[in-house]
Amino acid sequence: TNTYNQLKYIFENRKTSQKTKFRIFKSHVESIFTYNCELWTLTKKHEETIDIFQRKLIRRILNLNWQDKVSNDKLYKRTNSTPWSQTVKQRRLTWYGHLLRLPEDTSARKSLKEAKNPCKKRRGGQKLTWLKQIEKDLEKVEFKTAVKNRDGSFNTVEVKEHEKMAQNRHVWRLIVDRALHTLA
Repeated sequence: TNTYNQLKYIFENRKTSQKTKFRIFKSHVESIFTYNCELWTLTKKHEETIDIFQRKLIRRILNLNWQDKVSNDKLYKRTNSTPWSQTVKQRRLTWYGHLLRLPEDTSARKSLKEAKNPCKKRRGGQKLTWLKQIEKDLEKVEFKTAVKNRDGSFNTVEVKEHEKMAQNRHVWRLIVDRALHTLA
């Protein structure tokens, strides 16, 4: 909100076009809010809170109050934006694919390998870890994809481990898109 408040004079100016306002909003407010979001673990409640906050800011820019009945979907279409919770999921899965493509000897890859090692669980409810969040994001995605052959034809391939699929960036992008569409 601090960044938004610093730019409030632009967002409330009636002479500034909506297109310009939302370009500034995306470049300044959204980029600061979603900085380093690839590493966030979010519960459903946190995701809803983030999206509510985003819609509140968008409604302020559009000068809409509670009496103006505009659905959330129409609001996102009108502003050509996506919910920040979806942006977080997309960035998290994209980063995970990048992490899986890194060489084995990098420190990030060693940390991932160490995090996957089984350990004794503490009593009580288990905390949501980043890896569990990734599994949750990918659990609804079917790991069947069409792979293009050299002759231009397509084959349907089923791969059991997403680590193997992440090695091909094109295939991984398809998986991320499919994960976002099944989670929406």
